[in-house]
Amino acid sequence: MRNHITETFSILKSKYGDIEWKPRNEPILELVYTILSQHTSDLNSERAFLNLLREFENDPYQIAKADVDSISKIIRSAGLFRKKSSSDQRCPEPNS
Repeated sequence: MRNHITETFSILKSKYGDIEWKPRNEPILELVYTILSQHTSDLNSERAFLNLLREFENDPYQIAKADVDSISKIIRSAGLFRKKSSSDQRCPEPNS
């Protein structure tokens, strides 16, 4: 399996060049963003994520302490908000 992954990566790299990875947020917030992006458009997940950051002042601890209904209202634009809000809240504690 590993050989297939390496071969696929080599093909993509030769076609598209090196990939430049730029971290956007601290890891816990990247996890929240990933949850929000599941089964929804980039536009909606980005909007929901920015709303969440704005409401909770970029603080993952505040998100973890918030009630599920509050998170659901904030991320409604991402779709599947009831399921995602409880998943966001159950993310591991930041820096743990």
